[in-house]
Amino acid sequence: MITKTMAAGILTVVLMMTMASAQANAQRAWTCNGATGTVDETAYDLTQYLNGAVFLNDWAASGADAVIRYNITATSGLESGNRTIFKTRILDNGPQSRVILYVRAYNLTTGAITTLGQIDSDSYPASSSFQVMETGMGMCSFTGQGGKPAVNNFDEYAYYVEAHLMRTGWGGNPGLGLLWMKNNHIYC
Repeated sequence: MITKTMAAGILTVVLMMTMASAQANAQRAWTCNGATGTVDETAYDLTQYLNGAVFLNDWAASGADAVIRYNITATSGLESGNRTIFKTRILDNGPQSRVILYVRAYNLTTGAITTLGQIDSDSYPASSSFQVMETGMGMCSFTGQGGKPAVNNFDEYAYYVEAHLMRTGWGGNPGLGLLWMKNNHIYC
């Protein structure tokens, strides 16, 4: 005979196991801090790092463009879905600085590189503090109607973010603090 106390205990164990299973199956986003990218060989002397972020050095000349690449690795948050959300923390203090991030797919079979999306700091108001900027990639139809696929096919593609930190005039202070990416499924 099962008592009320035993039934409550069994229910508690079942609920805890269900919650643990849901947490284990949670979709994990891909994240990366700005200081972990691979700096292009032409920009080694242009970058400096502070608190996980990357900036142009103070002595980088006007016209400097540091290219930094970030490998996107497969996470549970990128395994499925038809819409990729890409967020980043960027510092662009005005018209003398600019940060552009390109999300690229490199095809294993053909070697073709496709740009899936981009974030351009000049599309946002300037700020002396880091701010979050966001874009989405992918859509409901991938049948040649102009849509780019989401970041979710790691069997056929390598994905990466190519960052450009540019000083377009004296006083420009571009920086990149964090990159974040996760897929959603949009029902069409």
